[in-house]
Amino acid sequence: MPAFEIEESIEPALTELTRELVDYRLAQYRARQRRDEPSSDGFTCRVTWNQTDPILKLPSRKNALLPEGETNVRVNGAVWTFRLAKEFCNVARRAGNPQNRLPDLLRSWFGPRAGMPGTKFEVRFEHSPDGLWAEPIQRNVVDLATRRGVIAYPDLRAAAGHATEGADGIERSRVLLPIDRVEPELFAIRVSGTSMDGGKSPMRDGDWALMRLARSESASAMQDRVVLVQLPASVGSQYQIKRLRKQDGQWRLTSDNPAGPSFEATENTVPIARLDYVFHPEDLGPSLGTVLSEAELPAAFGLPDLAVKSGRQHGHLFICIDQRGMLTSPDRVRFEVEPMRPGETAFVLARKPDGAWRYLGVGRWMSSETCWRIPDVDFATWRSWGAGRQASRALPDGALGRAQVVADELLKLAPDEAWLEQPNGRRARVLGPAPRGGLRVDGGEGGFEERTISLIDLAWVVVGHDVAKEDRTPLSEAVVNRVRYLEGTPKASTKFIDTAWAIAAWRRGKGLVHVAAGGATQRAKVRRADGTHVDATFCVEPVGENVSIVLEARGGTGGSSDERNSEYSEGLELILTRLGERGLTIADAYVESRDTVTLPLAERRLQLEDRPYPVTVDDVQSVKKALNAAQAKVGRSPGAKGSGNSTKRIRLVIGGTATTTSELATLGSPPGKP
Repeated sequence: MPAFEIEESIEPALTELTRELVDYRLAQYRARQRRDEPSSDGFTCRVTWNQTDPILKLPSRKNALLPEGETNVRVNGAVWTFRLAKEFCNVARRAGNPQNRLPDLLRSWFGPRAGMPGTKFEVRFEHSPDGLWAEPIQRNVVDLATRRGVIAYPDLRAAAGHATEGADGIERSRVLLPIDRVEPELFAIRVSGTSMDGGKSPMRDGDWALMRLARSESASAMQDRVVLVQLPASVGSQYQIKRLRKQDGQWRLTSDNPAGPSFEATENTVPIARLDYVFHPEDLGPSLGTVLSEAELPAAFGLPDLAVKSGRQHGHLFICIDQRGMLTSPDRVRFEVEPMRPGETAFVLARKPDGAWRYLGVGRWMSSETCWRIPDVDFATWRSWGAGRQASRALPDGALGRAQVVADELLKLAPDEAWLEQPNGRRARVLGPAPRGGLRVDGGEGGFEERTISLIDLAWVVVGHDVAKEDRTPLSEAVVNRVRYLEGTPKASTKFIDTAWAIAAWRRGKGLVHVAAGGATQRAKVRRADGTHVDATFCVEPVGENVSIVLEARGGTGGSSDERNSEYSEGLELILTRLGERGLTIADAYVESRDTVTLPLAERRLQLEDRPYPVTVDDVQSVKKALNAAQAKVGRSPGAKGSGNSTKRIRLVIGGTATTTSELATLGSPPGKP
């Protein structure tokens, strides 16, 4: 029924128009229903996000035609592996590459706002004789006209000068960014450091921050906003990017990264500008591995023109690899640019034999190595421009240490127990250490001759184990080779390794390991349900085949300036609560303080009264009380007085179905928050 007066003469026409519109909308709705329902032709996924990156929301699984698990999909002619879980897909990898590239792929299709609230992007999966194909239903093509030049500054001090009368004398340049319009109040700066790398909209080292002058705005108008502030220093002033919050009636400048500094704002704190938008460098270029002709390069980076040479163009740094030796390793590029700018990143390209260019991703400067770090290149690029002949990736930090711990445990076994066995029944015995690390083994009486399982081989099995656990797939030689060798490496170019025996050694030794060796996640503060931080620090570390949570000890004395982890008790309670909510158990627990590190594991284990391992967290207070009481007894001298210290550094080895490192790292946050 119309809510307005209608002239009699136009009523028939309006009636027909209304009927036509209603019929059209119903037809759209029915077509969308048919399209979204999984069928023999394919299915459609909506692009959403996980508070950090874009992911895919799968249609209902009521229809049996929807695939599940690791699924090969062709994207732009290349083979990818998508992990299709029950409701979402948050992992997709190019064949031969262990890194998750789904966020990069979706942003390359739909732009930097892919999946964010208010957007309605979709991906269509179509069945074909070659299997599934995926493509965007509607690309978010960025018009070159929207890439506009904005003033950019090399550091925060120069940016702060933008608001002063002497701004004309400050070093500045221009950078092309995808913004709606250019305004005098806008300027861009590079984010340098990780103090704001957290929360729903992380600002990562190397990001472009688009700021708006705000000297005339009140503090209340910028509450909970990210701001550029001027702070008094011992000499002159310093400038920082922080979030302005009001807590208990006091203004505070806080870091979004829990490990970053936070402090009270004073009357000498001057807000200069507020954040309008953050651009990740990865969102400003094509998807990783894209091959482009010289004519296609400008449009791929949203620029009006682009000379194929190394240097700064339109405010962005490009490194074009066209000389052998520029790649010093599969993930390192040697190129010097003057002057170096804080937080600057580079778009890295490599020339192919046919004259086209392959995009290798975003490079980040490693001052300690005086080179640029990039994602691992493919085998062909490495052979063309690399400084070596190996086809292996670089081992992640901590992998060799974890492998050594496993090898050490195997070397402790008695001769009649020091046997390794493969699934096919083949056996090998551990003879002793290898000269360069690792193990010497043989096949026993009537078996194969003595050979080496190198520490590097074992370390790659450790890495493969972590990847397989994250993907919930079995550990196999194929998984280890996929994470070890560069994409496109032919089998004939791989170094001969006895991966099967290295896997057998890992399987035999992982259950013997009770100490951590590398592989820890970044330390973070536990957070309450409202998102505020608890003064209790934890990290997640692998221990053999398991994953563990380490809660740091409470230190200092009440009220002292050096007191740390003062809310240890609350932090432990929140972690136990979230373990219980997720159905996880405590498979083992022991003290790992500096004073007890030399004690045998049996003397450091927390013996919980009336609660054998694995412990189910069915009553948080009861389990917490038992843990506190047990740790107070560890490491005490005979006849010591008092009840003992119940706030020591403890390790909880986690059991259950979802015990990957990345999943446990979220236990410090309330459900639904990153």
